[in-house]
Amino acid sequence: MFFVNDIVSEIDRSRASLVPVVAPWTKRADQIEVACSFARTECAFRAVGWLYFGVLFVTGTFNLWVRGVRFGDLGRAACRSSQFAQAAALKVGVFALVLPVSALHDFVIGSRATRAIQ
Repeated sequence: MFFVNDIVSEIDRSRASLVPVVAPWTKRADQIEVACSFARTECAFRAVGWLYFGVLFVTGTFNLWVRGVRFGDLGRAACRSSQFAQAAALKVGVFALVLPVSALHDFVIGSRATRAIQ
């Protein structure tokens, strides 16, 4: 699990370091070139992002299974009394919220923005 967290942290660091490099370039470069670059970057980040969502889902499910927790257990009153189950339920809930928001961003809003720029 620590390995996956390290990967996600590295992606966040690389994304944060990408902005100061790309933002000034977009002001100087030809707008058609910028649009093409954004379209290529969007596809690359989308593929990597959804790959990591899959990795997080598989490793999270595996970690719960190893600890003897099943998804159905998270809703039971007896299980909700433990701090571990509360933390696991919170993580599953946040993950379940992030997926549709990311899908909306990647497949609807991001695609429209790329088409508008082109």
